[in-house]
This record gives sequence, structure tokens and C-alpha cells, in this order.
Amino acid sequence: MLSCELKFCMQVEYADAYEGQKHAHPCWEIVCYLEGGGTSGIDGKKYKFGKGNYAVIAPNGMHTEKGVSGTRVIYIGFDILDTECALTSGMYTDEKEEISGYIFKIYHEMQKQKAHSAAIMNLLVGVVLAKALDNEKETTKKKSELDYAVNYINTHYMNDISAKELADAVGYNYDYFRKIFKERMNVGVSDYIQNVKFHNAQYKILNTDESIKAIALSCGYSSPAHFCMAYKKLTGKTPYSVRKSGVGNKQLFSKK
Repeated sequence: MLSCELKFCMQVEYADAYEGQKHAHPCWEIVCYLEGGGTSGIDGKKYKFGKGNYAVIAPNGMHTEKGVSGTRVIYIGFDILDTECALTSGMYTDEKEEISGYIFKIYHEMQKQKAHSAAIMNLLVGVVLAKALDNEKETTKKKSELDYAVNYINTHYMNDISAKELADAVGYNYDYFRKIFKERMNVGVSDYIQNVKFHNAQYKILNTDESIKAIALSCGYSSPAHFCMAYKKLTGKTPYSVRKSGVGNKQLFSKK
């Protein structure tokens, strides 16, 4: 069992929109977001949060958060007594609500204030740490597999790529792969593929002398007619008119 010592645990519901002051703690902190949403700044990086997310902040890590009215949060601070064990600061997803569940157990145990409550809470913090370490490992694995999928699209966009093919390649269920891809990229798999095709075609229209037919086929469109139809549907213009004007179009499917 991982050895930890609880420093604080509190639950807050913000009736109004709020913005906290930038601050730091000498201990580790996990912040579980139970309701609402907003943004969190951790060591200079900005993250969005909502129900089901949790933030990890390392000792002395500068952080702040800004949330909408109705945001409900539970904060836990603790020391890790196993010196070789450490988390990575950032924002994570508590998909099975295991971490928030154990933190609630700590919170409720704190209200009891019984003879052995301190020992029980420290044991529960060790469970929270173990769950967070496991989730961090799984998150890193997902990121690596999604990086592979995105890189594959970026380099093979001219071929006929399907979400099913990509899901099989990284070993995920089709529906689950689509879900985590959209969470990571803020756009669906099919739209991302079309985005890459479109922007490579756009670059060639504006920066090369290739014919529209050659561009259509080299960017993975089934025919010049299909390309022109898809292009006009997305932009309201034909590739011929854009080449003639020399003015490109903004990205339709943006990665936020």
C-alpha cells in the first residue's frame, strides 16, 4: 500500500461564477470537479474542466481556476511518503468516478472524527494515489495511440482511411476510439480526415501549378467532380475561383 498523509480535504459549491487567486501548496493536491465547468491554470498551462475531470498539482505548483456558477469541487491535499512515487501535474478524466468516489469517502470520514479516522483517511489517500497513478499510465498510453492515429492520417490522407481501420490499428473498439479521438482533437475522426485532405488540397491550389484534377486525385478525392462538389459545400466557392483570386479559406474543422 502506498504511504500518504492527508493534509486537507474540503468540498465547495460556488453559487456564483468565481476566479481564484494564483497560489501554491507545499503538498500534492487533487481537485475533483463534480459539477459545472471552467478553466484551470497549472504551472503556466491552461486546461478546460467539467464534470468528471480532476486536476493534479505538484507541491509548490502555481495554480488557479475560474468556474461558472454552480460549479462543485472537492479539494484534497496530501504528502506522498514514498519518495520514489510521484504523479504528473495536469488535467485528467475520472471515467469510472473511482477517484472522486474515494475522495468522497475521505471527506465523509473527516466529518465523523472518530478515533481511527486519521488512519482510515490516510489509507484511503493511498488508494486515491494508486488509482491516479494507474489512470495517468492509461492516459499516457491513449495519448501515444492517438498520436499514432493522427500521424497516420496526416501522412496517408491521400488513401481511403476509415475510422474502423484506425480503431483496429490501435486496438480499440470502434465506438470507444471515436469517443476518445473527439475528446482529444475536438473534432470527429471523419471530419479530421476531411480537414487534412482539404488543407493539403488548399495549399496546392494556392502554391503550385498542379491542375485541379491532379490535386483532387493526389489528395484522396475519388474524382475531380467529387472534389469540386466537396470543396464548394465546405467553402461556398469552387477551387477554380479560389485559385484565380489567390485567397484561401479559413480552416473549417479546427483543432482547439
